[in-house]
Amino acid sequence: LSDEEMGVAPEEGDDDDMLRSQHNRCTLLANRMLFSTSYYALYIIVIMTNFVLIAWMLSTIFQGKGPSPNHWLFVCLDVGVTMAFVIEIGVQILVYRRRYFQRRSNVFDFCVCVLSLVTLSLYLTSHETRYTEIEDLIALVLISARYLIQFLRLIALISARYLIQFLRLIALIK
Repeated sequence: LSDEEMGVAPEEGDDDDMLRSQHNRCTLLANRMLFSTSYYALYIIVIMTNFVLIAWMLSTIFQGKGPSPNHWLFVCLDVGVTMAFVIEIGVQILVYRRRYFQRRSNVFDFCVCVLSLVTLSLYLTSHETRYTEIEDLIALVLISARYLIQFLRLIALISARYLIQFLRLIALIK
């Protein structure tokens, strides 16, 4: 039986310990997710999908068909990519809390993610306005910069992973 079931009042520190324990478990699960091989694979798929979306949007703009594609597949992929990054940033904020905002790249990612959500919600709920092309262009530039930075980070992560494996192999040979 628990202390509550037995009618024993919990000690004041127990609530803090329980909250810390729950946060530690959440942090452990989030770290497992963020550093797993499956996450890297999903990360690559999302970045490649976004490159396709950017190319699709640029193609639509240069063909003079409007500011952004209205095709259902484009919209579904855009929503999926945006939600994937919202979840990723949410998990990172859960893990790192205030430390998340100490890195400029994280602040940039957060701002672009918020902008992506705003742009997506405007796209899904409003009709074309005279500012739509400007909004799309700004969103396109910021999102492209974000994904380019993430792509470069991904290359750095993969390079670091192979470097670590190479160093381990050298250590085994010696």
